[in-house]
Amino acid sequence: MFSVDTDYNLSYYGVAWQQALMANFRVGKWSLVADADELLFWEPTHQAPLENLLSMPDFQGADAARVFMLDMYPKGALECADFRKLSPFDQAGFVDQEPFLANVLGRGPYSNMKTWTSALRHRLMPGSRSDLFVAQKVALLKYQPWMQLSAGLHFVNGVNFAQRDLLFGHFKYNSDFRQKAQQEAVRQQHFNNAEEYAKYANLMSEGRSQIFTKGISVLWRDCAFVNKMMTEDGPQSGELQVKYSIKKVVKFV
Repeated sequence: MFSVDTDYNLSYYGVAWQQALMANFRVGKWSLVADADELLFWEPTHQAPLENLLSMPDFQGADAARVFMLDMYPKGALECADFRKLSPFDQAGFVDQEPFLANVLGRGPYSNMKTWTSALRHRLMPGSRSDLFVAQKVALLKYQPWMQLSAGLHFVNGVNFAQRDLLFGHFKYNSDFRQKAQQEAVRQQHFNNAEEYAKYANLMSEGRSQIFTKGISVLWRDCAFVNKMMTEDGPQSGELQVKYSIKKVVKFV
């Protein structure tokens, strides 16, 4: 257990802390860097050990893997997803049918990765800049001193990427979300003075607490993107292609 005495927004949004730990304890060793609401998965049962994944041919000679942040939410009100009786996948198992957007022209600060953003967050906050809500992290890596880590670990330079991308079940939208949005909007520690959380707080203040939308939301198991990612012969890093156009503007309902 470690603690810090610096502000989150002055630490590359936590990356400076994570890098200090990896530099001291994990050089050259596979490390998974995850927030409390991020659960790594790569197969339907969620039972296979990480060692089995890393022994696959797709990871030979690699020292990093890109992980897509799959925003997940309940079918009913957010207050229904408290995760005390059932797993997050059971209580908040819905995703947008097209969960990611790849319409950002830039390739990140190191010009080495395509940029993917969250379709859900653009749906909830229409009119936002296309480069907001980056939904990828280089969260599984063998740290080396020469690696350059961006804020939020969204991009990394000086790595050999695995030939397979992975998924985080991202369970941000749960029964604590209303309180968290209000707190973070006040703290202003997240990106751009917590701009995203301020917008959430405004939406929640209007009494809107349901993200599920008929015709857009599907169970994670029924999402074509997710199913493709869970196959061993699925998409290779940097080769994913998704055609997506926003035809409907839907906020919390």
